[in-house]
Amino acid sequence: MTTAPTADRATGAPRPRRWVDAEIARLDPEHDYEQILRLVAEYRLDFLPMNLVLLVSTAGAVMNPEGARTLVGTGKMLHRSERRFDDGNGYFFAWLVDGVNSEAGIAATERLNRYHLGVAREHPAAFGQDEDYLYTLAALAVFGERMRRALDLPPEHPNVAIAWHHALRDLCSRLVGTHGPVTGFPDDYAGLLAMAEEWEARSWQTTPEGLELINGMTRQLCERFFPRPLHWFGRTLVQLVTPEPIRRVHRMGDPGPVAGPVVKALFRRALLAQAKAPDPALPFSQRRTSPRAAQAADKRRARMARVHESALRTGALSTPPTRTGRAEAARDASA
Repeated sequence: MTTAPTADRATGAPRPRRWVDAEIARLDPEHDYEQILRLVAEYRLDFLPMNLVLLVSTAGAVMNPEGARTLVGTGKMLHRSERRFDDGNGYFFAWLVDGVNSEAGIAATERLNRYHLGVAREHPAAFGQDEDYLYTLAALAVFGERMRRALDLPPEHPNVAIAWHHALRDLCSRLVGTHGPVTGFPDDYAGLLAMAEEWEARSWQTTPEGLELINGMTRQLCERFFPRPLHWFGRTLVQLVTPEPIRRVHRMGDPGPVAGPVVKALFRRALLAQAKAPDPALPFSQRRTSPRAAQAADKRRARMARVHESALRTGALSTPPTRTGRAEAARDASA
């Protein structure tokens, strides 16, 4: 867990109200890439952008029909969404806050490998191609830049892009699929961006599984973060930050002529205001584990359980796949 520094390490002087951007610019991304991403995670992220990253990267990955069939087949994304949300956040924090090369970061990668190989026993065509892994890593790395571009915001400091590349390069070196170690990671950040765009530009076809998955994940995001009268805002936000080829394959629609500009202006204004506000006094890893945050998480889980039951009753969500309780528990425990 990160502790927010109150004084400059070199001079001992009190930290200025905004110090994170200067620290990111000062650090050497060739050697300090884990610390750069730690600062991004602790002082620039919260649960909404993390959920957007998960949704958009998943939507891109399941343009591949086999990926969509696998994720719908496991049932975790649609029927144990809060467990999946918490697990995903756990991986992010292990890799970004502890560091991909830390003991916790390495353990998280090994746990992910075990989970994937367990799923592959029931879905043999899954997790056997380098490009499936590489696209997902590329989508994670370039999400922030592409979101800022979609919102007409200035780019982040170049050190952040280098840090993403180097950290995910190290993570990739430990990933293992059914075919063996994952290889072919691009040499630089530009290669990650090119890889994501090439994958998304392929002639993917719409699938029922892809539609069910992305519609369900979008509905979950809206329920998780927005009151019902503002679900239109959540859907439009997802459309704004999702590349057009992904929206087209999954029939997500385009931002509306009225809603699109409104949501873009409001979200852009919020991010610009954040860029001028004082940096948080406490890092995200401490804020997310506070008693207040724990109470909010309990309420969120209860609300999302009610939403899930309602979706099953109304037919908005298909019934979950069945499998033995022992296999299910073992696989979830490994994740």
